[in-house]
Amino acid sequence: MEKILKNGCMGCLLVIAVLFLVLFLTFVFSSNRSDSVERQPPFEVITKKGVVKLHLGMPKDSVIMIVGTPDDISSHSTYNTIIEEIKYKVKNDDIADLTFEFEDGKLTKFTQY
Repeated sequence: MEKILKNGCMGCLLVIAVLFLVLFLTFVFSSNRSDSVERQPPFEVITKKGVVKLHLGMPKDSVIMIVGTPDDISSHSTYNTIIEEIKYKVKNDDIADLTFEFEDGKLTKFTQY
């Protein structure tokens, strides 16, 4: 009986160790994928409100909160990705129009022309 309990406990410990390893590796690899976009250096954008700092990987809601209500929003999907484009008509002598592109809600591209 004692031998069965000892072998059963060792099996439980082995299962727990394997589950922990799987969870750890999942966390490490999933965080590495998002870090490549999130660690982009900030860039400055001239808006109607003045100069603001943004960075690639920002959520769309954060960009809208910082820059303001967009003048135009469009979206389309490709395979499993939703691509949204928001535009700001700002053009005057000092400020050019702005366009932001988002993939699955994260900022991926910026143009000021």
